[in-house]
Amino acid sequence: MAEIAFTQKVRTTSNGALYNGVGNAAECPSGSKWAGCSTNNSVALAVQFDPQWLQVFPGVDIDAPMFTQYGLWGNTPSLGGTNQGSMIYTFGPHALIQNKYNITLQYNGYHSQAGGQTNFGLANGLPSGGPSYYATGNGPYFYNDKGWVSLTFSSSF
Repeated sequence: MAEIAFTQKVRTTSNGALYNGVGNAAECPSGSKWAGCSTNNSVALAVQFDPQWLQVFPGVDIDAPMFTQYGLWGNTPSLGGTNQGSMIYTFGPHALIQNKYNITLQYNGYHSQAGGQTNFGLANGLPSGGPSYYATGNGPYFYNDKGWVSLTFSSSF
């Protein structure tokens, strides 16, 4: 299954000076979409693939859902949208046992463009050698190294 999403900002009705968009130097000083500034339009692609194996064991069906969402162009002006070059993905096995119990083991990850690497020590007037971090980026770049694993169990009765 695939989906292409297009988002367009129609207008800003109030407090336009606070809009974090490309071209508004007050709120988006870099003026760059690669630093997270919104664009008027954006396009994203989401794909899900879910192969299934029925009755692998008596009463046990297994599937392996895989999902990814990728920002193809632009940054949405609303929260929860996509950013260009940003990707969210998840994959892992799922078992349905006796049509009653669901068990899912899943890896969830993120990747976004990061920029503006800064040394913590130098930025705060301390001697060099402190940890480095990214001061800006496009999308949730601060999650790039924070993939996580989930184990879910549920039952119906």
